[in-house]
Amino acid sequence: HRLSTRLLEALEGVAVLHIDYEDLLGDTERTMTAVANFLELQTAGLAPPATRLLKATPDHLCSAVKNYRQVCSAYLNTEYERFFDAPTGQCACGRA
Repeated sequence: HRLSTRLLEALEGVAVLHIDYEDLLGDTERTMTAVANFLELQTAGLAPPATRLLKATPDHLCSAVKNYRQVCSAYLNTEYERFFDAPTGQCACGRA
């Protein structure tokens, strides 16, 4: 978070479009439309982007990251904490 704050301060006065990776994956067409609009590109008549994204890691982050609990504890009580808990309850960040 501190790095992004410093970067934004350095870019003060420059137009910046913030894109979350999760938004790009979850709603690629809407996100890419926002990028095109930001860059003032014409999008009329263009087909939505085709993707062939495949998950390259296990279903649960806690299975893929050896020091998962240590990483989780670094993000507890931040805006990113929610990304470490799996909806199925397989991974519980900082909880017993």
